[in-house]
Amino acid sequence: KIVVKAGEDLAKLKGQPLGVFLNLPSCLYFLDRHLSSRQLSVSDFRIVELKPDDLADQFIGGRIRAIVDYEPHVLRAIREGDGRVVATSADFEGCIPECLWAYKARLATIPDADTRKLIAGWTRAALWVNKPENWPEYRQILSERTFKGHGPFSEEDLHTLVANVRIHGPEQMLERNRPGGGLHKYLMSLRVFVKRNGLLRKDYAVEDVFDNRQVMEVLRKDFGLSIA
Repeated sequence: KIVVKAGEDLAKLKGQPLGVFLNLPSCLYFLDRHLSSRQLSVSDFRIVELKPDDLADQFIGGRIRAIVDYEPHVLRAIREGDGRVVATSADFEGCIPECLWAYKARLATIPDADTRKLIAGWTRAALWVNKPENWPEYRQILSERTFKGHGPFSEEDLHTLVANVRIHGPEQMLERNRPGGGLHKYLMSLRVFVKRNGLLRKDYAVEDVFDNRQVMEVLRKDFGLSIA
């Protein structure tokens, strides 16, 4: 989420620090999508990278008046720092994908069957957390593990935090990972962004960094989806 102090306008903060939890394309691309919609650019600001909790602290203290951070740190920035959310990654679908990654040389040493088991386990977990009947146990996991040290959070808070992310089940994973699907389009658009902003250290084609064979096999064999 992009958060500014209540009453502030990003356009009036040009030239000032803008805090991010990662000064990397994965975070800056989302920021750029919003700034572009305001006829602004990343280069209009002095980008400062801080750890997510430190970022919220600096915002609350008034030393940085605009940040890109994630939950539960954003919740604290709003409640304790008079913050106002001006954009979220949900406003730009697919702008911050999650993935499994490995160096090619390392991946080559792992049996395909083991990789598929990992993907299948991930997908079953995604199905589990999206079932309402599992909420009591899921809530306990969130409180005692995922957000340990950040609470306590009310049940309403936990519902809000969970609603901020999309945990894809098999059908959504198919759409994101299929040839020409969401992740392929993201990587193409990301390349344009990093090249335009002088952040491209080594050029790449999507096929160089994206291999969907294993996930497609899992979705077909383990979850019975039809792969065109």
